Amino acid sequence: MKLVTLVAALLALPTLASAADKLQFNRDVRPILSDKCFHCHGTDPGHRKGDLRLDIRENALKPAKSGEIAIVPGKPDQSELIKRVELGHNDDDVMPPEKSGKPLTSEEKKLLRQWIADGAEYEGHWAFIPLKAASGAIKDETGKQISGPAVIDYYIRKRLTKEGLSPSPEASPETLIRRVA
Repeated sequence: MKLVTLVAALLALPTLASAADKLQFNRDVRPILSDKCFHCHGTDPGHRKGDLRLDIRENALKPAKSGEIAIVPGKPDQSELIKRVELGHNDDDVMPPEKSGKPLTSEEKKLLRQWIADGAEYEGHWAFIPLKAASGAIKDETGKQISGPAVIDYYIRKRLTKEGLSPSPEASPETLIRRVA
């Protein structure tokens, strides 16, 4: 498979969970909080606003300086985070603030709401989570078992097919040698 096709297929993967997927903090929520919230509510106490830290679950579940609780697991309507992100743009309490230049999209707001409704579970940083072996054998549409390096090709071809794309033809031996050199 051509490298350009591989990169294109990987870039086409959705960054947000589909309706069928279970939300995962590291995949779906952490990127939103990291990009839009952690600057003011993260690790740096010099920048932290409202004595609210969203990167640590225990802190996000405690009352902030305002007395409100940012995240109430299972209850998005009682969570101050949801109230603040769903305010109108002209409201002074809207989060993230307009001056940050990083407004939340409606899809990101839905994800945050769903995550809190599902219990607002946090995960450790991905680099510190041990890898897990894939469960079960992988079989293609014909029932043939797939293993080893061919597994990634299977998933990429499956995604390309779903998107109505096809892989590029294999490069000539000369081109492959030039790429290696």
